[in-house]
Amino acid sequence: MFDNFITVGTQVLELFILIALGFLCGKTKMLNDKAVKAITDIVLYIVSPCVIVQNFIRPFDAAMLGGLLSSAAAALAIHAVTIAVAMLVFHDKVPQKERVYRFALIFSNCGYMSLPMQQALLGSDGVFFGAVYIVVFNVVMWTFGVWLSSGSGRDMSYRFRKSLLNR
Repeated sequence: MFDNFITVGTQVLELFILIALGFLCGKTKMLNDKAVKAITDIVLYIVSPCVIVQNFIRPFDAAMLGGLLSSAAAALAIHAVTIAVAMLVFHDKVPQKERVYRFALIFSNCGYMSLPMQQALLGSDGVFFGAVYIVVFNVVMWTFGVWLSSGSGRDMSYRFRKSLLNR
């Protein structure tokens, strides 16, 4: 138990050091806004998907498939509950603020910090199951989340289809 505490503490400390370095690079203008955007895009569109795909490359195991399906169902249930809570709890006279509050409650920053933590604590199997949550998170965020933040009354099935087909 104490070993896990030390592992988590070390991972969090490493992440805060990286955050501090990024902050200092921005404040000292070592990295301009264009460079920061490029680095963010690399992490978001290349590094994170590669880490996820890497952990899905493994020999077929029926038990792992069952766990994967259970993880996906749990991720969907978590999002359904947070969506319901957000819709019930947040009401504001300003629709833009209401959408922002709801979006913030429903969607966390689950990729950047969770993958290194899962790798350190649970190994590749932990990242495998954690990646399932991130996949579900991305689908829900790029469908329901975009619909929610856009404020348009457009048909949800249209947004889902458009997001899945990337068109």
